[in-house]
Amino acid sequence: AAGGGPAPAADPASILAQLPGAPGPAAVTWALWDGNLPWYPLPVSAGPQAGAPVSSWGEPGLPAFGRAHILEVHTAGTWQLWRLERTGIDTWTGDLAASGRQETAPDHE
Repeated sequence: AAGGGPAPAADPASILAQLPGAPGPAAVTWALWDGNLPWYPLPVSAGPQAGAPVSSWGEPGLPAFGRAHILEVHTAGTWQLWRLERTGIDTWTGDLAASGRQETAPDHE
């Protein structure tokens, strides 16, 4: 593939807001983009966008070449697997492919 520009960015927080039935970004403990890129939303504690989630490395997006992607979302009690399709520059649609309750490891102290 030709092209020397940066990868188009996908903002998981914005995508979640567009998916009916998806958890809000504040409820997400971690997510996995396309099966290999982790996303850990951290709240911004100060500034004009106080409380807006950003990724754990301070950038708002993940690389999103192509139209189709997978987003695996984990909250404290549940997980969801979304099949996503980019429909515009910052617009997405998605289908919930699978979901379940979060399993926790037995507590061995």
